[in-house]
Amino acid sequence: MDHLFLLYKEIMCSSPARSRKKKHMRLPKS
Repeated sequence: MDHLFLLYKEIMCSSPARSRKKKHMRLPKS
């Protein structure tokens, strides 16, 4: 369970960073 939690935390931390980049790319496109 610890492994899954660590992976989940890493993905969650990476999720916002990725979403932010996507939003930034979407801004100019819009």
